[in-house]
Amino acid sequence: MLERLKAAEKLKKSYEKVGDRINNIDKHYLNGLDKYLANLNINNIVKIDEESGIITIKGNKLPKNAFENAIIDALHPTLNKVVQRRLYDEKGNAKVDIDLTDHGHPKAHPIVPHAHDWENGKRQRKFRPLTEAEKEKIKDIWSDEE
Repeated sequence: MLERLKAAEKLKKSYEKVGDRINNIDKHYLNGLDKYLANLNINNIVKIDEESGIITIKGNKLPKNAFENAIIDALHPTLNKVVQRRLYDEKGNAKVDIDLTDHGHPKAHPIVPHAHDWENGKRQRKFRPLTEAEKEKIKDIWSDEE
């Protein structure tokens, strides 16, 4: 994904440099990329980790769709810490939300962190404990000492 973003920037700059109008094929590609970035809420992106590819967005509104097997974190604007990690499937659809808080309701959410699965494009209210694989996927933002 990072490569596509960099390539698009390079393409835009090459047209600006030469002063040509963008041809239809490139225009179609760049418009599609712009719509994709708008969906990702690009203005709120705080960081894209070049090694892992994990995108961190400030706020709690993560996109339902991203690119294949994406991982996007929600950074709480006032606490300045990641409160949710969303994992996407091979088609770029939201698959699992891993919540790192009890949402302010410890009795309703006694397990922290916990997972909410996505089914048919909807986040399920029912939560479950994390699998071992999911625990591995949050090691960079969560430790059992928290």
